Amino acid sequence: GKRFIVRPGEPPEHAVVVPYRDLLGTPVVDARIGSRTAACIFDTGAQYGYILSESLAAGAQADGAIEDFNPVIGPIRSAAWRMPVEMGGIRFDERFGLLDGLSAGLLGATGVEAIIGCSWLPGRKVWFMPRRSRIAFA
Repeated sequence: GKRFIVRPGEPPEHAVVVPYRDLLGTPVVDARIGSRTAACIFDTGAQYGYILSESLAAGAQADGAIEDFNPVIGPIRSAAWRMPVEMGGIRFDERFGLLDGLSAGLLGATGVEAIIGCSWLPGRKVWFMPRRSRIAFA
């Protein structure tokens, strides 16, 4: 419904709870992308996912090209791949582009290997629990 609702409350018992580490206020989760586990920024503002190394896309289905814009780094143009993602038992497909250059170098220095966007969130509820370093999905 293109709504974002903030309110207190605990996630239901059936929710999937995923631990994360904080990187300057941004959650970093472990997710399986294709056949590898990677440290991923969970970016609810990103319409696409991004990988920092093309090796993560080895064997993945090519999916055209991505033309995107980030207000900090500017235009992003990249080949694209469609890859399965599994995070804490939740499975979805994400369209990934390749992030390179200085931005990729800076993120890579923190241990981040990918960015997961928000394309898979419609129809789901999300609980952000920063005091517990957890995110829940239902």
